[in-house]
Amino acid sequence: MNAMKLAKILLDKQDELELTETLDLLRDQYYDEIYDRYEEIFHECLQLYSFDEFLDIVIYDEVLDESVFTFGFLWLKKISLYIGGYQNNLQSKINAFVKKMVPDIDLESLPSADIYTDLDGTDNFMEYMTQLDELISPYDQKILMVYEDLYCVGAFHIFILKPEMVQDIRYHWYDKNLYIVDWYGKQGL
Repeated sequence: MNAMKLAKILLDKQDELELTETLDLLRDQYYDEIYDRYEEIFHECLQLYSFDEFLDIVIYDEVLDESVFTFGFLWLKKISLYIGGYQNNLQSKINAFVKKMVPDIDLESLPSADIYTDLDGTDNFMEYMTQLDELISPYDQKILMVYEDLYCVGAFHIFILKPEMVQDIRYHWYDKNLYIVDWYGKQGL
């Protein structure tokens, strides 16, 4: 399964068409149009704050490929949750996303904590995600986390899916049944 296959599962027809048309623009190198349309993706998911920075990454570093853009597009459509590699105070952000995706879930059993990511050290993010995965499993849901390691930005895209939707994904185990896919430059979806 690749990023586009996952997008086809998750997007409605109109959004799928928009993504397909945008990927055509990317292939045809209409970078100014892509940047103008999707500036929010490049600011929030790639920390690119100008068109010149964007061009450096796209042309010289060749980092922006279809998978990178597709995961940003899924975030923009609020189908995934983007978590940067060095963030604090994530519990309310994560819980709000889980509650949106699994409305009947009771998250009150989780203790209040400062959930944080630190790709260079120890953090409590993975442990918390494992707890959430256990909590959503009775609702026939599964957490899929796609880890991206781009130039200087490591981050996670978090999805909540039916277990059968992730059965064909090649993945790495973290702990228990939490799916983590390390896709950029390594194994892919």
